[in-house]
Amino acid sequence: METSLLLPLQLFEQQVRYEIPAFQRRYVWKQEEQWEPLWDDVEHLAQSIAEGGRTEPHFMGAIVLQQKQVPSGTRIQHRIVVDGQQRLTTLQLLVDAIQEVLEERGYIIPAERLEALVENRKAYRDGNPDNAFKVWPTIVDREAFRHAMRNELSANDFAESRIVQAHNYFKSQAKQWLDKFPGEIGTRDGAAEALERVVGTELQLVVIDLGATDDPHIIFETLNARGTPLLQSDMIKNKILHDANIQMEHEDSVSPDQRELWPFDEDDWWSWEVGRGVQRRPRIDLYLNHWLTLRNRAEMKSYDEFNAFDDYADKRKEAGETIRDIARDMKEIGEIFRDIEEERRTDIAKFLERRSAMNVGVVTPLLLWLLSANMPRATRVNCLKWIESFLVRRTLCDYNSRAYNKFFVSLWRLRPVGPQNGRTTRNCARRLSLPHFTAS
Repeated sequence: METSLLLPLQLFEQQVRYEIPAFQRRYVWKQEEQWEPLWDDVEHLAQSIAEGGRTEPHFMGAIVLQQKQVPSGTRIQHRIVVDGQQRLTTLQLLVDAIQEVLEERGYIIPAERLEALVENRKAYRDGNPDNAFKVWPTIVDREAFRHAMRNELSANDFAESRIVQAHNYFKSQAKQWLDKFPGEIGTRDGAAEALERVVGTELQLVVIDLGATDDPHIIFETLNARGTPLLQSDMIKNKILHDANIQMEHEDSVSPDQRELWPFDEDDWWSWEVGRGVQRRPRIDLYLNHWLTLRNRAEMKSYDEFNAFDDYADKRKEAGETIRDIARDMKEIGEIFRDIEEERRTDIAKFLERRSAMNVGVVTPLLLWLLSANMPRATRVNCLKWIESFLVRRTLCDYNSRAYNKFFVSLWRLRPVGPQNGRTTRNCARRLSLPHFTAS
């Protein structure tokens, strides 16, 4: 393991490709938390340079890289980004946004110097146009990244992507900053060169190069388990891929094996934030909370999903299951969860509609249990009727819903659904304060 303090010029001037592996999360940095503070530092440094003052380089943090083995004759160095992909991607978006603005405004020389920091030369691309990019994100972000970084491509179809939003933000700020300077000869030219100098030589990163035998999965988990606000789903995904011994060999696509183990990166639906206020979370994290509640038959604290999953996986392995069995179950229940959230189950459409109207998402683990268990349809219908009646009556009476989570978990802790479904449903009925009845 080697550590160096590098400038963007040193990091990107080589013909190199920094690849974000599949166990990393998608790009999630935001304007207020990350882009604005970074731009404030860039603007402060550029202003000082334009006015002839002294500057101290701005420290951006650390990134962890590992050399990737590539076929003999490959002209570009390949590095795996084990940690720090958010800041590395942001830095590329910043440099490219300024390059595009300078090119549009006619500052050709500084624009060309910056272009060398965001694109590998054509002669080194081995016939692959995507080898032009110095940074290559995870598959869910690649199309948006490609359109953001290519001046000739429109990014309008990717307006919801954080990558495109970051690129647009930095472009807007660069234009506004240049417009503050008078247009006479030399003044705005100096401002343009100041911007180019800042993003080339006035930012610093600590770069940690791992040895060939260091395990990137383990290092990723260790680095991000100590204070970094990593998504719970990112760490669970990393553990699954690591335990299943998935090698990161496919840079341009996700292998079928990996897609089978972690299908949640295939669709932006899973990354959308849901909830309200401080409770807003990516839907995949919310689902994992429900899934763990279901499988552990216990209340699940928010933001503790990785620890709970780690314990659950260890117990299931002791019982003879593999990480692939666990991932398969997570995938199958996930399909049911999506049916519930999108109200695609026509057989229980009315119940799902009323559930949404009453905003009782806390009943979701119980629904996952009912819809995944092996029971007669009539039994399932009766259970849903009792649950709906219970919820409606308490809503009409304006009763507190604070204890719903513990209560609903207690319903399926009574007895696993199996041959004695009648006894199970009678127990549920008593807990819901309704007489037992059979479906008509």
